[in-house]
Amino acid sequence: MSRSYFLQICIGMLLLPGSPVFGLKMKGVVGQSITLPCNYTVGKQGVTTMCWGRNSCPVSKCADEILSTEGLKTKLSKSSRYRLYGNLSEGNVSLTIENVTEADSGVYCCRVEIAGPFNDQKDHFDLTIERARNKISTSAPGSPTSKHRTDAGDFRSTSAPVSPWKISAPGQKSHTTHVTSDSFDTSVSSPALPQTQSLAVRVLLPLIGLVALLLTLLFFRRCHKKRVKTEGKSSLRRESGGISALQARNEIEDNIYI
Repeated sequence: MSRSYFLQICIGMLLLPGSPVFGLKMKGVVGQSITLPCNYTVGKQGVTTMCWGRNSCPVSKCADEILSTEGLKTKLSKSSRYRLYGNLSEGNVSLTIENVTEADSGVYCCRVEIAGPFNDQKDHFDLTIERARNKISTSAPGSPTSKHRTDAGDFRSTSAPVSPWKISAPGQKSHTTHVTSDSFDTSVSSPALPQTQSLAVRVLLPLIGLVALLLTLLFFRRCHKKRVKTEGKSSLRRESGGISALQARNEIEDNIYI
């Protein structure tokens, strides 16, 4: 097995869809727009073909293609929410996703085709879409209210300022929560998902595969060297045996003539 063939196998394994990709991490908010930056140098080659896809870039083209261009024209757009607002003639192919949802979270790949083997530009992005923080308007319980007569003759209810609440739980230090009668903001944070384990698996599996493949190649190479060495020794023994037999035969013939 040649070294170039082994190199092609390694590159192919690393470029398989689903292989670990470390892209630029970006965050967006549900209902808003977000732009994933992607630019290339036009230069002598001019405006070239490119594509955007979900998941990491495969060996060629884009996996789960959502948008592609051919020259200055958009060839494919899977949804009207996917837009290219940049100047294509200057190599600006940044992707804008409008009205994003949580389903838009994931890995994105921007692939710009450049002539030559393995010359394509590939930019990866790890997008996370989060929900907007909720704003809740309420009145603090037990706050004193009063009514006063307005110039128009109607009555309006007003709330007096409320002092801060002190909230404490058993075994915890007390903390103060400031509440006003108009509104207050609440934010709920959920515990972060254990992503370390899944990331480690995605990174280690391809590495283990490469190490196993390398060890297998070294084993076969060593076996091949041993076999060649053994065959060489056997050949030398056969040749030396033939020479010894010929010499013995010549000596016998000499004795007979004598």
